[in-house]
Amino acid sequence: MLYNRRQFLIFTGGLIGIGVTKVGHQLLNKSQPNSSENIISETPATIPTNQPIAIAPEGLFAPIKGDVRIVVISDLNGPYGSTDYDPEVDKAIALTPQWQPDLLLCGGDMVAGQKRSLTKQQIEAMWAAFDVHVSAPLRQANIPLGFTIGNHDASGSISGGKYTFEQERNLASAYWNNPNHNPGLNFIDKANFPFYYSFQQQDIFT
Repeated sequence: MLYNRRQFLIFTGGLIGIGVTKVGHQLLNKSQPNSSENIISETPATIPTNQPIAIAPEGLFAPIKGDVRIVVISDLNGPYGSTDYDPEVDKAIALTPQWQPDLLLCGGDMVAGQKRSLTKQQIEAMWAAFDVHVSAPLRQANIPLGFTIGNHDASGSISGGKYTFEQERNLASAYWNNPNHNPGLNFIDKANFPFYYSFQQQDIFT
């Protein structure tokens, strides 16, 4: 059968249209990633059970507790001869167990000495107050207390070849060497305790 010109144009146009449609469909499929590749896994993330825990008193900064935690305090004393401690000292000591420290270090000046007019009774009263406010609560919480003797605790000042505050040094030594006031340290050398000594806590040598 012979096609006239009109039929030929219609037939040819149809073939071209089909071809363009097919090519366009293929290009469109190539430009879009496979729908299966767009599926995001919704598997819930697991939380490791061995992660360190942030520990602190409620409302205070809570750092992650590592292998060793140390609390540091210093200069707790009031005026000369004082047997009172500021409320901030009492609060700090009360909060300390909630930090769960392995060791507490005190930089000295635990009592308010270094005054020649202080009597034996006054100096002993200062150490007794220190025990009530600081040392005893730490012992009860099983927190070891490492410390250095400050100038207001037992000054090392020397005059004429003798300690200027020898009585204060003797009474400080008497307090710390009393078995009832054991600071809970693992001593390496305590021959000159409490003035010079060494100890080891959690593999830390001090």
